[in-house]
Order: sequence, then C-alpha cells, then structure tokens
Amino acid sequence: MNLVDEEGTSKPRGCRAKADKGNTRKTWTQRDEEVLVNALRTIVTTGWKCENGFHAGYLNQLEAIMCKQLPNIDIRAKPHINSKIHVWKKHYGTLMGMLGKSDFGWDDSRSMITVDSQDVWDEYCKMLLTLVVTLPTNVLVKSAKSFSWTTKEVEKRSAVFAAVGSIPGIDLNEQILISDRLVEHPKKMDLFFSLLDDARARMVGLMLSGKV
Repeated sequence: MNLVDEEGTSKPRGCRAKADKGNTRKTWTQRDEEVLVNALRTIVTTGWKCENGFHAGYLNQLEAIMCKQLPNIDIRAKPHINSKIHVWKKHYGTLMGMLGKSDFGWDDSRSMITVDSQDVWDEYCKMLLTLVVTLPTNVLVKSAKSFSWTTKEVEKRSAVFAAVGSIPGIDLNEQILISDRLVEHPKKMDLFFSLLDDARARMVGLMLSGKV
C-alpha cells in the first residue's frame, strides 16, 4: 500500500513506517548509494530537474524510488537522502577544485584523478593541511588573533592529518573532516593516538557515523 505525502509524492508504507524518526544517522552501503544514483538519473529523465536544481518534493520522490528498490531499507528523505546528496556535492566541489588546476587531470579508464608529479601532490596536501591547522571558524579565527600555535602544536596537528590519511578507505574529504574534529577535541585526539591501527580505524568509522 502506498502513502501520498503533503507534496503529492507516493511512497511505500512499509519503508516509511520502518524508518525511525529519531534516527538522524544512516550508514550507507555501496548498494544504497548505487540505488540513489540510479534514482537521481530517473528523476532527471522524468522531469524533476529544473534550471536551479530540482523541483520541490524531489527528495521524497527519491525516497519512494529507493523504498521500492530496497523494501527493507531504513531511510527518509530528510535527513538521510538530503545529507548524502549534500556530502556528494562537497566531494564534487573538491574534485572540480583539483581538476581546475593545470597539474591535475582525469583518467576515464580508471575513473581517477591524475597528478603530474609527487611534488605537485605534496604541495596540494600542504595547502589542505593549512586549512585544517588554521580551522577557519568564526570562534577560532577570533581566538587565533590573540593566540599563536607553537611549533610542537602545529607538528601534532600535522601528525593527526597524516595518521588519519593512513587509514585504509578514508578519502580526502573524510581525512580533512576527521582531522578537524580531532584537533577541536584534544581528549579525542589523545585517545586516537593511544590506539593501535585497527582501533584507530574503528574510532574514525564511529566518528563518521556520528556515534563518537
């Protein structure tokens, strides 16, 4: 049986009813992401795309399609699908930023970004590390005016970025995000460095899922 929401979107009752309204976090599987990508393609070809994005109600339409393809999935248009698309947009922005530089290219056969040399990549990573170290939030920018990081503190932040980046399966955006969080929370950073490699990877996974 289907439900029709306030925006006129039909959704399978079981999927929506199964979703816990109090659960704002979702662990996405590769299959979940594949279905969402195909759902986006479907709504584009069926007229949901407009000049500045998508018509109102498109998230509910995506939810309906996903529920049909994955009847047992625990998902809602907001926050789950909305959050995933937001993350993808950030990843896309990062990729476009890299491809906008003359030293970066794209390999269609491997679906990978290429770089002219290790030196170019190292310089790019240093630039990203600078963003992590400076932590440009309103509060920290104001604090930075009256506080200078010591060399030891900067080195520790560099070590955080490198340690997080060494964890298998972590992409660049996740590396920056987790490094930022660890630097902001010294107790978590101390715990992270006290753990063995497997435990570090588990801690990062918990942080990405919002459980830590």
